[in-house]
Amino acid sequence: MQIIIYNVFSYYNNITKIMDIYDKLPDDIKEIILNKYLIYPQKKELLDDIANFTKMKNGIYEIYQLIGYEYTDDFTDDTNIDAAIDNDLMAYWNDDIAYYQGISENNIKKMQRLLSYNIKSNLNTNLAKYNFHLSIKTSPKTKINRYLAGLNIEERKDFIKKIAKI
Repeated sequence: MQIIIYNVFSYYNNITKIMDIYDKLPDDIKEIILNKYLIYPQKKELLDDIANFTKMKNGIYEIYQLIGYEYTDDFTDDTNIDAAIDNDLMAYWNDDIAYYQGISENNIKKMQRLLSYNIKSNLNTNLAKYNFHLSIKTSPKTKINRYLAGLNIEERKDFIKKIAKI
């Protein structure tokens, strides 16, 4: 019982501190916070997509662990889970066409869903395509997040169906 009372008291103190900070903010900042987060909540489709992203990402990692991939720091290791997922997502994005043969239309459509690609492609389309998929400066973990974010819910399900057959 004491733990519950302490937790409620601690929560109340934290909320009080946050409200004290909020009260000290200029009115224009308060208005932005209220408009952005309270008056204009996010669309249900976006919230569903975010929840699906997390669920599918966790599911993908579980499948790859069952297959035998491991968490290692060496991305060149054949058993590295991040490198394997990155490789398979890259192939999925390009309709299983080798990149030296070109980038598929579906791949381009998926890239165009992402703001970062669109900004970079306005400057140099070929470099943006290269950097999106083939840059060695981008870690596999970052690429996995980018690939999964660029897929819609049905495409993520399709990817999982394909890897589950392995």
